[in-house]
Amino acid sequence: MRSNIIFLLCFFCLSHLTFAQNSSTRENDSIAALELSSLVPNDSMSLEKEPIKVDSSNPFEIINSGLPADVKEAKSQTGISKTDTSQHGFQFPAINAPKKSQNFLFIVLLIYFGLLTALVTLNRSLLGKILRGFFNENYLRMMFRVQNPSVYLSYALIYLFFVLNAGLFVYLLFKRENVLGARTDLALFFWCVLGLGAIYGLKHLILRLIGAIFPVNREVQFFGFTLLIFNSLLGLLLLPVNAVLAFAPEWLSKYMIPLGLILFVLVYFYRQLRGLLIGSKYLTGNPFHFFVYLCTVEIAPIIIL
Repeated sequence: MRSNIIFLLCFFCLSHLTFAQNSSTRENDSIAALELSSLVPNDSMSLEKEPIKVDSSNPFEIINSGLPADVKEAKSQTGISKTDTSQHGFQFPAINAPKKSQNFLFIVLLIYFGLLTALVTLNRSLLGKILRGFFNENYLRMMFRVQNPSVYLSYALIYLFFVLNAGLFVYLLFKRENVLGARTDLALFFWCVLGLGAIYGLKHLILRLIGAIFPVNREVQFFGFTLLIFNSLLGLLLLPVNAVLAFAPEWLSKYMIPLGLILFVLVYFYRQLRGLLIGSKYLTGNPFHFFVYLCTVEIAPIIIL
């Protein structure tokens, strides 16, 4: 009997100690939870309350409306608009590819410098002769008299160089002013070069027809050669203008278009002055024919351009 009573007392004491220990453990856990909740900011609590919208088509994409305001602002400041998702579900910011127009201009200018190198290799003295003939009419006449088949290729390439550079300048002008913006870079560049080539090709064709019909063949040929030399020098001057206009900062490139137009105008009027000197003896006796020539060969191509 005494042993039973002692057993019951021991059992009662052990159960009481276990209950007290469990109660104190629960109380400590609740206190720790309250302290932890007091340290959590309100934004994170609002994040749990605000539902997150998920695109059903992409299980890895989360729409920004479920993000806190400070996260949205940080994302907008970084400039990342798209994300790239790998097969493991991680999201990486997409890297913007370089502009296609910049790559296109780099390739075009690289070809231009290669063509200029080929010209210098074929005829090292050609560039100096062009510059000297531009300022000295007597030296230009001497260049016209001593032409031979060996320099025909150099003259053809240097004239092609002018057409390409003038076409690139017009292309950059159209791109800057957003003219024909729907066309691709290659198509717009092609039409600019083709248009300028057609205008100057038509001008030389008309000069040959005038020389074949009227007894002014020698003067017309010399004027055509003058046109070639002057335009060749203009093409050389437009190469650095195009390079700066294509890749320089905005504060510097905005001055290149007026500079290029000034070069066009100065070379044009100086060439017309030299043309008047070439045909001065025919100007007083045939003013009507000279007027017709100005309208068809000089004024009309500028209006078309």
